[in-house]
Amino acid sequence: MASSVISSFVDTKRAVLYDLIIEKGTDLSLPINLVDEDGAAISVSGYTAKLQVRAYRDSDTVLFEMSTENNKIVTTSGSVVLEFAQTDFDGAEWASGMYDLEIQNLLGKRERIMQGTFSIDPEVTR
Repeated sequence: MASSVISSFVDTKRAVLYDLIIEKGTDLSLPINLVDEDGAAISVSGYTAKLQVRAYRDSDTVLFEMSTENNKIVTTSGSVVLEFAQTDFDGAEWASGMYDLEIQNLLGKRERIMQGTFSIDPEVTR
């Protein structure tokens, strides 16, 4: 199982720019560690989170979505974990788009923590 870690500073005023390249046909658990400016972990346990991919920012069409509601995102004491399954992009007729990732605390305050391009790297072995 492939894995890597991304660190994100939550209390900066802008979302971290990070381009995601996801390997089609691979199970991937991608933890995003949330830390303050001193490097201390920020607990987001119990928060909700949502990531959407669209062809371009103003598009009405969602190409791909993951969230805490559909169990594709898990929030923990110090990270947001994106859970990609090998079948997530079966039949996808697109290869790239724009995404952002937002978290929402228990009081309803929402914050964008990451954004960038989202690409699917096609597999050769089937």
